[in-house]
Amino acid sequence: PLFEIDFSKVRLARGLKDCPRIISCQRQDNELSLTWENSLSSPQNRYNDTLALVAYVAGKKVFTVFHAGNRKTGSTTITLPAQFNEPVSVWAFFWKDHKYGTPSRANVSDSVWVGTF
Repeated sequence: PLFEIDFSKVRLARGLKDCPRIISCQRQDNELSLTWENSLSSPQNRYNDTLALVAYVAGKKVFTVFHAGNRKTGSTTITLPAQFNEPVSVWAFFWKDHKYGTPSRANVSDSVWVGTF
């Protein structure tokens, strides 16, 4: 059967931390540059919360960067693999490294769909 997935509705992570508030995302060749709000708007957020990015080429490939930056830096640029020469859908979420606590929903945010680039 033929069907289409609405990537904006797909959630890759679910948690209690505030999710990234993406300000901008741009792609030039295989460089993906992202900026986000870096404020601590809730008590459960920490400046050292790590940003994870997931890039997906529909039906083909997945690329994950678990340490793309942290909440405080507010921006990052990652290099996608050379074979990612097609449009990629991108999601982002914050997480707290497990060495700082027990893995739980308290240590991760909901994922947000950033868009297709």
